[in-house]
Amino acid sequence: MAQRAGLMISGFGIHVGGGLVLFRSLLAASQTFARHVLLDERFPTEDFAGSGEAQPTVERVRRSFVARALSLYRLASSARPGDTVLCFNNLPPLTRSQGFVVVFVHAPHFFGAHAGIRYPFQVSLRLGIERLWFRCGARNADEFWVQTNTMAGLLRQARPGATVRVVPLVDDSLQALLQDRVPRDRGARAHVDYRKHEFFYPADAVGHKNHPQLLRAWKMLEEEGKFPRLVLTLRDEEFSEVHRLAGMKPGEVVGASSVGRLPRAAVLERLRHCSALVFPSLAETYGLPMLEAVALGVPIIASEREFVRDVCQPSQSFDPTSARSIARAITRFVEGPEQTDVEVCSAEDFVGRLIGAGQARQRLS
Repeated sequence: MAQRAGLMISGFGIHVGGGLVLFRSLLAASQTFARHVLLDERFPTEDFAGSGEAQPTVERVRRSFVARALSLYRLASSARPGDTVLCFNNLPPLTRSQGFVVVFVHAPHFFGAHAGIRYPFQVSLRLGIERLWFRCGARNADEFWVQTNTMAGLLRQARPGATVRVVPLVDDSLQALLQDRVPRDRGARAHVDYRKHEFFYPADAVGHKNHPQLLRAWKMLEEEGKFPRLVLTLRDEEFSEVHRLAGMKPGEVVGASSVGRLPRAAVLERLRHCSALVFPSLAETYGLPMLEAVALGVPIIASEREFVRDVCQPSQSFDPTSARSIARAITRFVEGPEQTDVEVCSAEDFVGRLIGAGQARQRLS
């Protein structure tokens, strides 16, 4: 009798926290399809049994990198065309599989989000080994699935050319709670014309003024169909260099322009008539443009930094190291308070997408 195609799941390392909540929900939804499951030895003792003609093989994996690597090697090697291999624990197989391999990445330390955080030595060692494992095995993954656009952006930056899907998995109880939320009224925002809004940043091209991140934010806005005007006070050669540092060509951001150095009176006049001062600086001893905006009654959209709060209370603030955060602050200013549209994926839908993606890949091969 031919071996049935199915879903093979690697879940070692998952035994507590949000990962356990999601994994339990996934296991319950995958019983019809699961053929082989790798569980952590610390996984709670509730039985996992498949339904239908065949029961899945359930293998408990010891807390050892060698044991984990070998168990995943055997799992990936045993997969055949038509099988889908889901690495639910971030770590891809260290060998190429004949099956369709999806790595579900839900730990931020693979992309530098852990930078600056101090961990105990053993934890730091474990994270370092996992990052090395990820780098060595990433080429063996057909797709990477993540839960947010932010994670997708980080992964695409780390793995250019990789196929990345945003699949925000939640368990059934949380999905039910989210469905009870009052839906967002989009009508009031549909008519907003960003072109009527001009944002002014009077600053030279010194590195801490953070112009490249501001340009990246403006490009994000334009990719969303929003075209506010951004006016800078850079010389032509500085404006070109800022584009280069931002990884762009001059003119790539339609709404961004530079008027060159302005005398003080012209700066104040321009500031007086803009929609808001945008101030993405990373460090200041004082921040004179913010005081000028306060004096003129002009709204301020600025970095969430202590030096900003020393001199003003901004209308909106943002993380100056994140272009997306800057873009969102501009959106909040123009459209009003932000209500995130939460689109989530149930475990049943997640499994359905997995099987569908695997079948689509099989048809193409």
